[in-house]
Amino acid sequence: AAETVEIGRATIEQADRQTEQLTNADRLADHNRYVLDKSARLLRGMTWSGWVANMFTKDVRSSDYVQPNGTTGAVGGGLGDI
Repeated sequence: AAETVEIGRATIEQADRQTEQLTNADRLADHNRYVLDKSARLLRGMTWSGWVANMFTKDVRSSDYVQPNGTTGAVGGGLGDI
């Protein structure tokens, strides 16, 4: 019985670690999506027509990339609001 309890605890700990890894991967994917969208807007603005198009569309903000649990997707690396 003690061995079964120990196996159960180890399984729960492993599941908890994997949940944290998946959460971090999801946040990183959201951050990467933000950086790509921000870069696309910046590149589009380097042409005359793109500059005009950017005037009529909203800027990409990190707060637009929010997880269902309320945390922002723009996490890391000291990149700030590019």
